[in-house]
Amino acid sequence: MSEGIPVSIMEAMSFGVPVIATKVGGTSEIVNQENGSLLPSQPTAEMIKNELLYFCNLSKMDQEKYSKEALKTWKNKFNAAKNYPEFIQELRSL
Repeated sequence: MSEGIPVSIMEAMSFGVPVIATKVGGTSEIVNQENGSLLPSQPTAEMIKNELLYFCNLSKMDQEKYSKEALKTWKNKFNAAKNYPEFIQELRSL
């Protein structure tokens, strides 16, 4: 069985938190190299450690870049306040 896009990832990004996730289910629809990191479905402990260290050692400017991209992804794709009215408009036009 496969999971869609985890709500926990959407919630993290709604606060500008970059996400490190595995490439399973729908995670590749939300996580990418601009807003976080997408690891293989079964990453090694070394891979996880390296990603965590990468993010911990980013400059303040790069941290802000990832944070802005995470929030931007959420706003553009998963913000209910934006998506629901657009969906209703589509339904009305049918």
